[in-house]
Amino acid sequence: MRPDRSVSSYDVPHNLVLSWVYDLPFGKNKPVHTNYGVVDYIIGNWQVNGLADIRSGGPVNLTIAGDISNTGGNAMRPNVVGEWRVEDSTPARWFAKEAFAAPAAFTFGNAGRNVLRGDGVKRMDLSVFRNFPFTERFFIQLRVDAYNVLNVVTYGNPVTEFTNANFGRVTSAMAPRTLQIGARFYF
Repeated sequence: MRPDRSVSSYDVPHNLVLSWVYDLPFGKNKPVHTNYGVVDYIIGNWQVNGLADIRSGGPVNLTIAGDISNTGGNAMRPNVVGEWRVEDSTPARWFAKEAFAAPAAFTFGNAGRNVLRGDGVKRMDLSVFRNFPFTERFFIQLRVDAYNVLNVVTYGNPVTEFTNANFGRVTSAMAPRTLQIGARFYF
């Protein structure tokens, strides 16, 4: 039972989320304005928003297919037979897969639950908005959104099923930089 004691499967020990909204100081009734109504209308009502998300990776559990222990379970864990930590994890070698072996028949593996961690997240999203007011209540908003604006790669979890050919490798990643242009009508 001791290997079952571990952090929860949704444990994230470090999580920092920062968000900001900034109305640009240009246009009518703002600190920087002109005496020309058309110019103030063009340069006014801009807003910049941002969101930064920085967090450590979540727990990852190793499994081995089948009912090796003959107890009716279908998700056992392998045996640890060496040092599985590597200094510089890469997608091709997230951990030392040779440090694990299949347990003997009618036994449980000795690998603990959630012993690995996935990749942490370091991403920033930005938005630029422009409101075009018609009346006090009605306006159209044009916006440009940039997700993962710095295009930082965040790898998915490694393949952790021992009998899989890709065991120990990362085969996916989160979305790359994405730009989106949109319009909204508020009433």
